[in-house]
Amino acid sequence: MEDELTIFEGKKNPFYSLRHFIIKINSNLSELRNDDPNSIKDYAQFLHEYTHYLQSITTINGISAVLSYIEKLLNMSIEIGINIYKRENQSREIIERYKDEFEKFYNRLYWFRKPKQFSITLKKPQFIKQTIYNPIIKEQSIEGFIYNPQDKLFHHVSTIMLRENMAMMAYFSIRGIGQDAVMDYFTVNPMNCRYWLIFFYFLHTYPEITNKIKFTYYFCELALMVINTGVFVEKLVNDIEYLIKNDKYDNEEMFFDKLWKMQIYKISEDGNLMFRLIDNIKLALSKIMDDNDFYKPIYKILELAEKGLQNKKNHGTIFQNVMDMNWVQKMAKKYLSPIIFQPNNVITMLFTDNEYQNLLCILFGVTIISDKIINHESIDCCPFFSEIPICKTTTNEIEEICSTHPLDITLFPKGGCLFYNTALILGLLKKDELEKYINDS
Repeated sequence: MEDELTIFEGKKNPFYSLRHFIIKINSNLSELRNDDPNSIKDYAQFLHEYTHYLQSITTINGISAVLSYIEKLLNMSIEIGINIYKRENQSREIIERYKDEFEKFYNRLYWFRKPKQFSITLKKPQFIKQTIYNPIIKEQSIEGFIYNPQDKLFHHVSTIMLRENMAMMAYFSIRGIGQDAVMDYFTVNPMNCRYWLIFFYFLHTYPEITNKIKFTYYFCELALMVINTGVFVEKLVNDIEYLIKNDKYDNEEMFFDKLWKMQIYKISEDGNLMFRLIDNIKLALSKIMDDNDFYKPIYKILELAEKGLQNKKNHGTIFQNVMDMNWVQKMAKKYLSPIIFQPNNVITMLFTDNEYQNLLCILFGVTIISDKIINHESIDCCPFFSEIPICKTTTNEIEEICSTHPLDITLFPKGGCLFYNTALILGLLKKDELEKYINDS
């Protein structure tokens, strides 16, 4: 879970942050190639994180998390707007109050139950179900657990396990690491079993399945196609057992198609709910977008989620046998791009669209500044000037303001200051500057 500004300072591993809508990588995007032995590992790491981005806008579980987050951002923004017009100067208090709300949003992506220990010892992985409290739906729920013979514990098949297993399968697929070599890879590169336990279960349970990497990807992707994955995972496991026992396995694609059709009612039910929620939020935003630039990137993200849902409805999976950079560029034409942080915090995207990049930067700026306030960190120095030096508008004349008292900044003649725009949206600018907008409205 990435929710602190320190994620941009010295963190070695690449990551995707839905909250900030960014991917951070350790190489320059233009240098990543899947056909070059010297860069294939870096490309595979990027593909892993890009898979997380696609999960957030093409799966129902991911989209439900996006909508949950958007709801909280909009509520905070509206509260701040009312506070500005009432001249009550309580923007910081409002932002701090949303800390718990943002943490609830993370549940949809990262919630998991600690491993369970039972008085049994097994030689191979086994799937069981348990009824436990689910904080997402706020009631008791059936959840799946898989036994890991290596630590002799049952591990929760949580949304984070589904997300990470799916992303790791993309990683192995593009690197050409076959299913028989996967566990050797984890011996050399130890990782928490949430990254591989679903694959491990299929590897030791279903010899009929010829390509466990592709099948695990399909399974996790399908399991994320509902709001609450717990009961759905159990149903998927039971349906797989039923199909294999009845000799319904042909190949991964045909088997997946059968499995998908068996779940279509539940997927359609949750999918239709997502479509309705997206339409309602878009309708509300369309009436107020001209008053606040902050709403424009949110509206665009909703359009991407809508497109992602429709694509899943039509095609079922985003998997391709070769997920190279050409495939990524093809996906970017459909689903645009998160902001990509390269070494030295150089920003790029998967395509050239300065307007969209500027919109995302506003959303990114709001999350960074609100994170700092929630964490009681100082903004006496502009973070986009120092900690995340991405500002392109700083001049010698205003450098002293940026580095010592950025909240005193005034509007540039041509605009363009990320800190100014962010502080304006969050109601943090000095009173005289905010009054200009109150009086103009």
